[in-house]
Amino acid sequence: MLSKGNHFLNIIALTSLTSLGLTALPAQAQDSSTSPIPILEEITTAGEPASEPIIVPAAGPGPIISPVSAVVNSGGTGAGNIINTINQSGLSPGFISGVTIFDTYLGGSPLHNDATTGEWFSNTGTTSAVVTYDFGAPSIIDRLALWNEDSAGIGRLDLYQSLDGVTFIPLKLNIIPTNNPIGSPYPAQVITFPLTNARYVRFNMSDCPQSPSSVTACSIGEVAFRTPSGPEPFPRTPEPSTLVGLLLLGGLGLKQKAKVPNS
Repeated sequence: MLSKGNHFLNIIALTSLTSLGLTALPAQAQDSSTSPIPILEEITTAGEPASEPIIVPAAGPGPIISPVSAVVNSGGTGAGNIINTINQSGLSPGFISGVTIFDTYLGGSPLHNDATTGEWFSNTGTTSAVVTYDFGAPSIIDRLALWNEDSAGIGRLDLYQSLDGVTFIPLKLNIIPTNNPIGSPYPAQVITFPLTNARYVRFNMSDCPQSPSSVTACSIGEVAFRTPSGPEPFPRTPEPSTLVGLLLLGGLGLKQKAKVPNS
């Protein structure tokens, strides 16, 4: 049987490991009809499950968020501005980033007009391009809303994500964006991917333009993402000083408890 002190220390250790991207061992199979909330088991230093599981509430639909900046890594800018893809220019109706509920907003079929002034195009003659979006801080995301521009668009899209802007790993590959009719306002395509903690999302575009097209280039109307609501599914790592302090307090508590004689 684990003491409360050891149980407390194991919770801190598990939280730190989870924040670093390490996966806790899954609990034994559960009846989904009676336990819809996923459970993670604590693992003791002896390799045995702790007496009480840590319950991680499942995330639900949340607000729509826009990246705060964007950079064209390759392909150049032939028309418009990459900032147009995150500032809602040409989008109707608009939304309030971080407030408007993603599912409700997209359920209303918001459209993007086909005016070049509210879009971005790579250099004329290019068939591929790379753009990186930055949220400004790590953000939990699980959906992308892509308004694929109508006159050129993206033929194939590979998404990559990163926390440091240096190392990028695949998020979702081989996406074929919707081929919207030329000359008409166009809706968003919702693209799903596993719940991810990322600061940067990179668009690797290829096979541009879609056919038919009026210009040879890659192009984007608007992009936005969904962040889940409810308790944060990825526990944050405590500051080192805080973690050490908690461990010391836990140790002191155990020593003081040991001095109390049995009644």
